[in-house]
Amino acid sequence: MRVGTMCGLLFLTACAGREPARPPDHGLEMAVIMSLGIQDTSGLKVGQWALYEVRREGSPTPQATKISVVRQEGECLWVEQRMPVGDRMMIYKAKVDRAGRKLEIWGGEAGTRDPRKIYPPMDPSGRPIEPPPNAEAEPKMEVRVVPERLNVGGRVYDCSRIESTSSYTEGLRTQMVTWCSPDVPFKQVYAGKSYGGVVRRTYGRYTMEIKAYDINPAIPEELPLPR
Repeated sequence: MRVGTMCGLLFLTACAGREPARPPDHGLEMAVIMSLGIQDTSGLKVGQWALYEVRREGSPTPQATKISVVRQEGECLWVEQRMPVGDRMMIYKAKVDRAGRKLEIWGGEAGTRDPRKIYPPMDPSGRPIEPPPNAEAEPKMEVRVVPERLNVGGRVYDCSRIESTSSYTEGLRTQMVTWCSPDVPFKQVYAGKSYGGVVRRTYGRYTMEIKAYDINPAIPEELPLPR
């Protein structure tokens, strides 16, 4: 599976306490940490956005990802996330209903006029393709949720710290820790409970932290879709 497609599917399935079904290679660690997902749309409005800085151990140059609500269509919201994938800047765009279900996902390089539909997948005649059953064993997961106060960028957040440890059949263990606050938009959900938006997340060699968030009703769409 291509990295770009994998990133789009992570956008579909991401949640605060869940790690990938397979241990990611180093090239996908950053995609995992930046996959914010949308599981709880309550309170989201057109124009809301959040900007994150992503740092890798040993690298002096941070990366950035931004997630925004760019349009409302009936009872659904269109959400875009800009993220680096390799040496490209990609935009992933999801149509999300008020229950948090992703109905469509599109992806393309920033500035493209030819986006590609990632989900649901279609055959050449435009008919939906049923995804094959997942034959891989899910990792054994241990999740712990505790309150923790966090200072990021000079601001104090009262967070829920969601610590997930996964044990894979290959003998590898990985850990993802996500700090969530109700002050931050784009709420994360674990085990049916909403914990607020991501303030900080650590995974593998990467750390992601909130830099800014606000609302701009005139926010532009970066990935126009075919009419």
